[in-house]
Amino acid sequence: MNNGVMNWWNNRSDEYYGGIHGQLEKLKKDPTWAFPSVIWEMIRKNFPDLRGRRVLVPSSGDNFAVFGFHLLGAEVTSCDIAERQLTNAKKIADAHGWRIEFIRQDSMELDRIGDGEYDLVYTSNGCHVWIPDLPKMYANFHRVLKPGGRYIMFETHPFIRPFDDSGIEIIIDKAYEDTGPFVSNVKTGEIAEFAWRIMDIYNAMQNAGLKVTHMEEFHPEKGDYDDWFYGSTEEAEADEYKKLDWKQNLWAALPQWIGFSAKKESRKMNELRQAYEQKLSEAIANPPRIHNERGAGRKRVATKEIAARVLELRGQGLSQAKITVIAAEEFNIKIGRTTVGEIIRGNYKLPDE
Repeated sequence: MNNGVMNWWNNRSDEYYGGIHGQLEKLKKDPTWAFPSVIWEMIRKNFPDLRGRRVLVPSSGDNFAVFGFHLLGAEVTSCDIAERQLTNAKKIADAHGWRIEFIRQDSMELDRIGDGEYDLVYTSNGCHVWIPDLPKMYANFHRVLKPGGRYIMFETHPFIRPFDDSGIEIIIDKAYEDTGPFVSNVKTGEIAEFAWRIMDIYNAMQNAGLKVTHMEEFHPEKGDYDDWFYGSTEEAEADEYKKLDWKQNLWAALPQWIGFSAKKESRKMNELRQAYEQKLSEAIANPPRIHNERGAGRKRVATKEIAARVLELRGQGLSQAKITVIAAEEFNIKIGRTTVGEIIRGNYKLPDE
């Protein structure tokens, strides 16, 4: 991230933090308000109790997520490239006696963060637009997570990036495939923004060993922390939130936000998963013949289904013995561990039945 972006945020920070008293009071009453309801459900599902959990928030920006996690009992580290953002957030934390760690760090580096230290890495809307190297950022998120740790995020939906949404009329501003950089010259210097596609985000996560387990596409809701279509909550309330209704505001027909939940895989497990996904594709295209050793009352099933299921279970890291038990129960057949092993190795062959 370049100095122009850092200086831009540093220059805006004091004005922003000077006007958040009302929002802060609301957050203290309900810390989950820092998160859209869909994203809070992702967090709650994976961390029913955040007390004692270590949470890292890179590109922490306004730090509302940081404050929310702290109030929910987590041990939180806030990282941002803009020193002034962290200074202002720390003033609030110190005034309330909140023990939060603040570190100035570029989200693509995180070189002051140790390996395998965190249960959760969380980024919120406004992070990815500044990141020129998604694979590098996600590799570091993977590195700092504990084994089995989670990365949860939400961002502006890539589908709305091609549009100029400054007015009511729908205007196409760019091609979806044009991801940038889009360079602007401001008082603080040159800043570059990016418009990553869903495939850019998803593939970078998967290749870094962050296995996506859930995705959501969703809309702003009444009472959200981010008023989105409005400049302020007062403006939204005066309009009775009409802009959330797509029949009155065509932009609202499109999902405005996208969210992902991903689990850290070990490097070995990531390599195994990729290898077995390849074998699974091959098995579906050219299924091996599997001898059906039926007992009384047992039914025949398609060999293609068994092969695909065996490889899918192996890709999840299950043992050969466990796969044998699951396959026998699911397909109501007798199948030996040797047969399962040969399917996994891709060299099981039998004469025609």
